[in-house]
Amino acid sequence: MGTVTMRQRVVRDLLVDYGSALARAGFRHILISNGHGGPGHLVALEEASAIVSSRYRVTMASVTGYLAWGLFSGRYTPKFEAALGRPLTAEERKAFSEDAHAGWWETSVMLLIRPDLVGDGWRDLPPARYSMGKRLIPNYPLRDGGQGYVGHPALADPEFAKATMTVLMDEAMTLVRGVLDGHLKPSRGRSPFFAMPFFRTNFWPAVAGIGALTLAWVLAKKKPQGGA
Repeated sequence: MGTVTMRQRVVRDLLVDYGSALARAGFRHILISNGHGGPGHLVALEEASAIVSSRYRVTMASVTGYLAWGLFSGRYTPKFEAALGRPLTAEERKAFSEDAHAGWWETSVMLLIRPDLVGDGWRDLPPARYSMGKRLIPNYPLRDGGQGYVGHPALADPEFAKATMTVLMDEAMTLVRGVLDGHLKPSRGRSPFFAMPFFRTNFWPAVAGIGALTLAWVLAKKKPQGGA
C-alpha cells in the first residue's frame, strides 16, 4: 500500500478544465464535493470554483471545506450530541479535537459503511497525538515510527458515524439549497484556509520568483563598474 501524490496545481487546473467544459455546455450551477480534508486540496477546489465562476459568469462552488472545518472545529458538536441522544464526555471532546486521519471519526465511518475493510486490532490502537507544529511537516503521521493514523481510532463506533453523517448531510443540503436559490454566496462554502496566502496554489512559486528577482537585483548592484 502507498500514497498516490498529485500536486495542488494539477488538482486546481483539472477542476478548472472540468468546470469550464460544463459551463460551456450550458450548466449554470456546478457543485464540487470531495472526501479529503487537506488544506491544500480544499483550497485547490475553492480556487478552481472561483476561477470558473468569474470566467463564465456561472455559480461553481466547493462545499467540502466549510463542512470539514465545521466537523473538526467543534461547530457541529451540539448537533452531533443531539443526534446521538447524549452529550459527549470531556474526554471525548478532547479526543475529537485531536482527531484527523484514520482516527475516531473516519474509523467509525468505515465501521458503518464497510466494516469488512477495517483490520483486526483497531480497538487496541493507542492514541496518536500531534502538535500543530508537527502537523505542518509532510507525512507527519508516518515519521518516527508512526503508523499513519491521527487521533483515537479505538473510540470508533458506527453509531457515532451515523449521527455525525446525518448532521453533515443536513448541513450540506442547507448550504447547497442556499447556493442554488441565491440565498447564500458560493464563497460561504469556503474553508478558512482559502484566506491564508501560504495555502494558495501560486504562493510558493510567487515567493520563489520574487526571491530570484531580488537576488538578481542584489547581484547586479554588487557588480563592479568598469574601470577608467
